[in-house]
Amino acid sequence: GAGGAAAAGAGGATPPSSSSDPAEPSPGGALAQVCDAVVLPALVLRPDGLELFETNWVEYVRRDAEGADADTRRRAAAELARALVERFPRGAGALFSRAAQRLLAEAQAGGPAAWRAKDAALYLVMALMARRGERAPGVSSAAAVAAAAASASTSAPAPVVDIPSFFAAHVAPELASRAAGPPDAPNGPGADVLAADALRFLSSFRHLLPAAALAAATPALVALLRVEAAVVHSYAAIALERLLAPQRVVLPAAAAAAAAVAPGTTARSSPSVVVSPPLVPREVLRPQLEPLLSALFAAFELPDSSENEYLMRCVARVLAAAGPDVGPFAPQALAQLARMALEAAANPSHPLFNHSLFESVAVLVRAAAAAGEPALAAVEGALFPAITAVLQNDVQEFHPYVFQVLAQLAEARPLAPGVCGGAGGGAAAGSAAAAKQPATTLPPAYLQLLRPLLAPAFWERGANVPALARLLRALLLRAGAAVVAEAQLEPVLGVVQKLISSRGAADAESGRTALALLRGVAAAGGAAALEPYLPTLWGLLFARAQAARTPRFARGLLAFASGFAVVRQSAAALAASVDAVQPGLFAGGLLRHLWAPALASLAAAGAPEAERKLACVATGRVLAECAAV
Repeated sequence: GAGGAAAAGAGGATPPSSSSDPAEPSPGGALAQVCDAVVLPALVLRPDGLELFETNWVEYVRRDAEGADADTRRRAAAELARALVERFPRGAGALFSRAAQRLLAEAQAGGPAAWRAKDAALYLVMALMARRGERAPGVSSAAAVAAAAASASTSAPAPVVDIPSFFAAHVAPELASRAAGPPDAPNGPGADVLAADALRFLSSFRHLLPAAALAAATPALVALLRVEAAVVHSYAAIALERLLAPQRVVLPAAAAAAAAVAPGTTARSSPSVVVSPPLVPREVLRPQLEPLLSALFAAFELPDSSENEYLMRCVARVLAAAGPDVGPFAPQALAQLARMALEAAANPSHPLFNHSLFESVAVLVRAAAAAGEPALAAVEGALFPAITAVLQNDVQEFHPYVFQVLAQLAEARPLAPGVCGGAGGGAAAGSAAAAKQPATTLPPAYLQLLRPLLAPAFWERGANVPALARLLRALLLRAGAAVVAEAQLEPVLGVVQKLISSRGAADAESGRTALALLRGVAAAGGAAALEPYLPTLWGLLFARAQAARTPRFARGLLAFASGFAVVRQSAAALAASVDAVQPGLFAGGLLRHLWAPALASLAAAGAPEAERKLACVATGRVLAECAAV
């Protein structure tokens, strides 16, 4: 009775009843001595831990939030407590539950050490509640949580605390109190340490908290981004990023059946993979979006956080989660990101920060592409100075990102007149309607990049090749005529030859990349310009197919050959170009050993509809027009 009353007073702590099982030691014996003399003293934050909190936030977060503190006394004590509860669930569970209650009561009594007692209590509760199936990361629906818990253990004792009640009584007040206080914590670090504990509790057990509690906590999280302590605003960013992320979890078989029918969830690739919407939906995020973005970008100005990877990861997640709602705030956000990219380019020493920065830029580019040409032009105007500076200063760490962003911007522009970019085919260029339209749909700035992009130094760096090839193909499909007119076709084919001739595991995709570029040239109306080079190209492609053929390379070769036949409106011209390498090679080699097997595999491989249609049309032309076939 007294234990139950104490549990109710502690706001959610519900210790399991003592057991008379002789296999469990008495809670008042050796277990109590271990708890009082070993575990609880080691859980109190030591001076070196507090110093780390205040002076080296990166290491503190790495140890605390990312589990890199295995060599500390505090983590060792928590692991000991968890092991004892798992070995003696009733006796040790009741003992440590009462210990948490005592620490909370000590904190409520006030005094200089009150915050240390509550910090130890929160650390103990988080360590004990993270065991077995009581937390199912990634599961956001109630049905999936229940199924996962049921499958974890049918004989597990009552939990040490009730998570929602404990959050409401002891965690949410800490969030609200620190959010309402000044950014600089004038009364010492205690308030910041407890705020960090509360944020980590919310992040760890977010799946077990009611939606109303998470929605109510969101404004406090936004306010905590402005706290000067780097640990606090980093933890606030971590919590927000996780709350806004789609939830994906692989469930045990028993849980998968129950979760599959839960509302708001979808199965991906197997019934055991469940994907649910974010825990904080867009409707809750919408009114907080302006203060949230303002607080995030202001946090980069706080001490030691100019390249805070957790803040930038949160920026990327917020922009993605906001969807079309980000439109009014996109110009300011893009200006901030462009400025930060220029600053980071001077000394690119934080790869995770840089990755999230360009991920944020990509989200805004995608939003601008959906908004229309004026928004796209504004994005180009904001980004091109930074992109130009990166390329001129040869900031190699940023090259793959810059090329991807440029490709994304170019792909948002319409195709050149008469071009079909679906699978490398295209309508015949040169009709009267097409002739009256401009030869390119790209602004001049893109064409000025063409010559530098073909420099061999860029293509020698393997990390650049996928993004460079994507960008070059986008330019070909929108300015192919200009490429041919300015005598840039031979440099493009030089790049293709280099990619085809690549060898090794790192170059496994280089053949497909080369074929994609060739399809871009053919689709852009350069098929006739390609004809003088075709015997050499066919020889290189067949040599590559013979030395390192893969199903995907064969399908790429089929797409290129099909596109050539359709664009030139002549399968006979295709056959003649192949037979120029070796008489009879078209029917006896290409069709028999590459074309037919690749054609048969298109449907099973999930090829796009446009690629399948192109192959069918080209195959019909070959059957109807080639006498040798």
